Amino acid sequence: MLSVYLSILDTQEEKDLFEELYIEYRQEMYGLAYKILNNKEDAEDAVQNSFLSVANSFTKISQMPRNEIGAYFVIVCRNTSINIYRKNKLKAERAAMLDDRIEAEDLLNWQIRHDELVDAIGKLPQEYKDVLFLYDLEELPAKN
Repeated sequence: MLSVYLSILDTQEEKDLFEELYIEYRQEMYGLAYKILNNKEDAEDAVQNSFLSVANSFTKISQMPRNEIGAYFVIVCRNTSINIYRKNKLKAERAAMLDDRIEAEDLLNWQIRHDELVDAIGKLPQEYKDVLFLYDLEELPAKN
């Protein structure tokens, strides 16, 4: 992945500095991202997206004092991780809402089928209704 970031940069000086900072901060950034996201893959995505973001604006960033650049990397990673966390939370909430909607639709469909069954039983002759009543409510065995 480092080669992708380096390909974005213009000068060899920027590439050397970026590589040095990448090696220095990638573990710290991963640790922070994992602490926020509690998921290996999401933490890796957060770090990669952070480095990509930094590489895209590295000309400006490289002009900052060295001690501020490291802090900047960590802040970008923190914000990227929080954005991923929020996106994941929103997806989970939407999935839960969809599950609730599906359960409501299933309940409505069950009610409709139940009403249709009650109507159908109501149209049966009384002797068949009695058999169903004894079988279902009184739990008596049905015999031929």
